[in-house]
Order: sequence, then structure tokens, then C-alpha cells
Amino acid sequence: MPEKRLIDQILADTVAYRKIFFRITGTVNATLLLSQMWFWSTRAGRAGWFYKTKDQWYQETGLSKAEQLAARERLRKLGYIKEKERRIENNNSVIWYQVQKSNVTMAIKDEIIVGKRLGREFIRTKPATVVPITRKRKSTPG
Repeated sequence: MPEKRLIDQILADTVAYRKIFFRITGTVNATLLLSQMWFWSTRAGRAGWFYKTKDQWYQETGLSKAEQLAARERLRKLGYIKEKERRIENNNSVIWYQVQKSNVTMAIKDEIIVGKRLGREFIRTKPATVVPITRKRKSTPG
């Protein structure tokens, strides 16, 4: 196989990075994982539930187990995913995931509308809730 064709094949195996997800998650790892979860949720049956092992996530995203755990925790706290752990043979387990698309969609809408109005200078505490960052102003002598 010619080298260019081989490289093109290798580079065709990509993971989407959705920039808007960074604006609603606040971390690159959570963005990467949510992007990949969104991809799999569109191909899932069972009401959008799909499963992956930590090794599969590593193969797809390059995220270590610790990075996956932190990203998953952030996505759960934000209300963007639900998880269910199930035991399989040899006492191993897989985690089933469901992207909470309505929460993600609402957060994106908030980011587009509210984020622009606030100049994207805010802290997201949970989906659809933004807290403006307040700055102390110097008081003027009165």
C-alpha cells in the first residue's frame, strides 16, 4: 500500500472535538469525552444507552483511566450524562452511558444567548444556570 494512502487511512480514524462543548464543560477532557459520547449516542438503541469499557475509551480518545474518571464525574455533575455499571463475565464490568441531550441542548442555548451577553465571562454551576463573575470596583471618594 502506498505510504500516502496508508497515512490517509490512519488519519481517517478521528474523534470530533466540538468547541461548543468546551464552552459548556470547561475542560478539554470532558469536551473530548462528551463529543465521543454524543457520537455513540446517535448510533445507540435502547433509548440512547450504550456501553464502553475504560480500555475502549482509552483506545478511542487516548484519555487515561484517571482522566476518564474526572471527565465523567464532571459530565455527571453538570447533568450531561447518566451512567449504569453492569457486571459481565469474569467479574468484569462495563458502564452504560446515556447522554442527556435535552440538558446539553439547553446549556448550548444558554451559552449562545447568555454567554454572548456576558462576554463569555461566567462560571457554569449546572445546566441552564449561569452565575456572572462580579468584580470589585474601586470605590470613589465620596
